[in-house]
Amino acid sequence: MEKISSLESAFTGPQGSLFLQVSYTQIRSFHAVASTGGFTAASKVLHVGQPTITGQVRALEDFYGVELFYRRGRRVELTATGRELYAVTQRMEILEKEAQEILQSAGGFKSGHLRIGAVGPFHVTEMLAVFHERYPDLEITVTVRNSEDILENLL
Repeated sequence: MEKISSLESAFTGPQGSLFLQVSYTQIRSFHAVASTGGFTAASKVLHVGQPTITGQVRALEDFYGVELFYRRGRRVELTATGRELYAVTQRMEILEKEAQEILQSAGGFKSGHLRIGAVGPFHVTEMLAVFHERYPDLEITVTVRNSEDILENLL
């Protein structure tokens, strides 16, 4: 019974509603900032604008009423809560990579549907042409929008 209540608490926010309160993009943004030591560096790693990263982390902090970082100019330092969350997100990153490896080896990218979100078509078009030549049976859909819309539709 302990595991179920732990799982429920992971999906229950301060309001007590039982659904995922934290978006994966917020977690990834937090993890990138914690890993790189700054919002600008995190935005470069995730290939999104710095205001998007800042907004994702701020939304996470605001929803739970916590401070995850001490902001010191352009650098940030994890709070105690931030350090605890970072330990979890490090494990999540490992699990995400394992899941991707399983899916890639099982499907081999030979067929299926690949959805790509891009901020601009310029960087994507050359890569897609090469990718399509290599995997002609793969259906590819490209959505071009601003970085905030792309992040919100990631999941």
